[in-house]
Amino acid sequence: RQTLATYKDHYMTETSYNNIPQYNMTMLSMLYLGKMYYFEQSAGNQNKYLYLLVGSSETMRDPMFGYTSPRYRRYSPMYNKLLTNNITFSRKYSTSEFKVDNTKKDTTNEMEPTHIYNTKEDRTTLFKGLNQTSGIYCLINNMNSHTYMGSSTNIKRRMSSYLTTSYLSNMNNKNMPMCKALLKYGYNNFSLWMLEMTDIKHTMERETYYMSKMMPYYNVTKQGYTSLGYKHSEKTRLILSNLAKNKVMDDKTKNLMSLALTGEKNPFYNKSHHIESINKMMETKGTNPIYMYDNKYKLLAIMPTTTTTSKKLYANYSTLNKFIEGKTLFRGGWYMSKVPFNSQDLPVMDSWTSNEFETLMVEMINCKHMKKAVFVYNTYKNMSYKYDGVMVAEKALSMSHEVIKKYVMTKESYKGYTFSYKPFNK
Repeated sequence: RQTLATYKDHYMTETSYNNIPQYNMTMLSMLYLGKMYYFEQSAGNQNKYLYLLVGSSETMRDPMFGYTSPRYRRYSPMYNKLLTNNITFSRKYSTSEFKVDNTKKDTTNEMEPTHIYNTKEDRTTLFKGLNQTSGIYCLINNMNSHTYMGSSTNIKRRMSSYLTTSYLSNMNNKNMPMCKALLKYGYNNFSLWMLEMTDIKHTMERETYYMSKMMPYYNVTKQGYTSLGYKHSEKTRLILSNLAKNKVMDDKTKNLMSLALTGEKNPFYNKSHHIESINKMMETKGTNPIYMYDNKYKLLAIMPTTTTTSKKLYANYSTLNKFIEGKTLFRGGWYMSKVPFNSQDLPVMDSWTSNEFETLMVEMINCKHMKKAVFVYNTYKNMSYKYDGVMVAEKALSMSHEVIKKYVMTKESYKGYTFSYKPFNK
């Protein structure tokens, strides 16, 4: 009755109201209620829960977490008594920006770590001990004792990311509390606690257990989370694959990516590969490296293949191979070998594409005329002279070609001279 009376006051005259058949009363009531419902929908006053209004086009972003309704709403006949001007309705979102809750406490007294590593002093031991290890770990800030709890199926790989500036400063990571702290205080001022080695099935459960006990300061969530076991469908994999294949980056993007990995941001900054590691990488790529030494057996550089070396030196492939197999001086000043003379040697030049290496190549190319050098020593084994070849030595010493070759092979003295195809320095 109240509904019809309201409808009458707003929309109908007395005459038209009296002429309405009784069986249409119900239909009019339903139409009126529907009209009021859509009116409220357009005003943004959906009644999701009792006395709680949610989202409308009039809501505004609260500076802290969610959305807050303004104090003055549209007039609503249905909710006239409910919508008072001194009530504020709000809602919160779990997907808000990363923020640190200052009420959290870092309770580490009850923790009994299986291993403790200092990220600066124990880095090598850390990576060796945690290779292919899954479990629960805790990073502790040595400056203020704040903590971060995490889990991983490969803790070595996770720590490698955390201890790399380029990863921390990446756009996707740099706003996370843990990454901010590592950048601010420096990852050398953190310690790693290994709390428990777990299998993949129980990782999330155990992480939640430790987080509830410790209440870590840097963690955004209050319980363990993992995406282990999730697999993309074949359709999704195909879409992702096509997106990656067809992605074309402009020169500006490429330059920015390059700058993001230069200097200290490069994970290999101020480091060098051991020769055994270089050998493994070469073997993985299916190549046979060439080790280049000077005439004092000092490792200068490592070339990827014999073909690359011959092209760089403008040398015949077969000729170069003869010097490699014979272990004789190439162009009178360098040794080539397919295996290192000493497995502990480190090359003087880190890369065969460096400017320093190019200078060496120019020097070796300038000696292209030298087929086989002849070193001449006096009776005191001091080098008297180095000739560019046997023919040059023959003319300078007035000796026959055969005589020089004979005494090179026998290593005997002839007229106070000793001849050799390599220097006496080993």
